[in-house]
Amino acid sequence: MNFGKFLYKKLHELDRSQEWLYRRAKLTTGSVQRWSRGQDPSTETFLKICSVLARETNKKSIQIVEEYLVFRK
Repeated sequence: MNFGKFLYKKLHELDRSQEWLYRRAKLTTGSVQRWSRGQDPSTETFLKICSVLARETNKKSIQIVEEYLVFRK
């Protein structure tokens, strides 16, 4: 599973849009589109997104990272 599918799943669970993520993580609109095609984000961007998702879910960033690692299997 790629990062784009994981991100789509998390946004769906949170009932949030890609636009919401763009604004919160200060990303470009093409970023998520590239990820959905299989390209992975840089480590810095990955951690920034995990931080945004963690704040939104009241979790620690490491928990989001772990969820992604489980999702990839």
